[in-house]
Amino acid sequence: MKIPKALKARICRTICNPAVGRAIAMAFHDRIPHKGFRIETSHKRVDPWTKAALFWGNYESSEIRFVNRYLNRDIDIVELGCSIGVLSCHIRRLIDVSRQLICVEAFSDLAEIARLNLAINGFGDNVTVIERAIDYDKGQEFIELKVGERSTGGHIGSPEGQKDRRTVQTRTTTLSEIARRLGNREYGLISDIEGAEAGFILGAENALAGCRQIIIELHSTTHRDKAVTVEELIWSLTSVHGFVMRDRYGSCCVFDK
Repeated sequence: MKIPKALKARICRTICNPAVGRAIAMAFHDRIPHKGFRIETSHKRVDPWTKAALFWGNYESSEIRFVNRYLNRDIDIVELGCSIGVLSCHIRRLIDVSRQLICVEAFSDLAEIARLNLAINGFGDNVTVIERAIDYDKGQEFIELKVGERSTGGHIGSPEGQKDRRTVQTRTTTLSEIARRLGNREYGLISDIEGAEAGFILGAENALAGCRQIIIELHSTTHRDKAVTVEELIWSLTSVHGFVMRDRYGSCCVFDK
């Protein structure tokens, strides 16, 4: 029986709340079971909602479902926005042991948690976690990031904005620079970077030249001071970059070339 979306949302709100998350974390000493993995969540950046969502399987559920269903397992993978490394563990488990996984995370504390979670689950080989923000818009060596409402999220802030406890500075990189680390071999791309994907989709003609597959959460955003919708990003990926959409759930999409 298919559960209506409204009912699913209501159930999710009931079981994924801070009180439940704190109880789960206490029961498992902050190493929460998640789809065959153990996820370390003791760091203060991992909020109780995330802990509950991990336990009940609601954390990044669309991305995890698409990765398990569609991921090309015979090419190297670049993951942009790896957060605490949950999806990274799914990817590393699936791809061939000889293939490289490069995880990119803008927040250094989240990158450290990702490294730990990959190690805890036995994924120390052929994995690199890089502390960088993908940026094609500002063109600066460093940019400021604002921590999101959820402790494991964030987005690019204004460089002129006032520094406070919810703003951090990080070095930048580009998708092309990451691809060069792979020797410009063909690769698959997994991305959830809160709107910064507009940079390599709209602002860099050759950034996706070696990319054969994309599993991505798209966001309506701004690029070079112009508003950009999810549908415009999809149009660019299919009409400009030559990808074919294979599946979609909301703003989470799978593209192949």
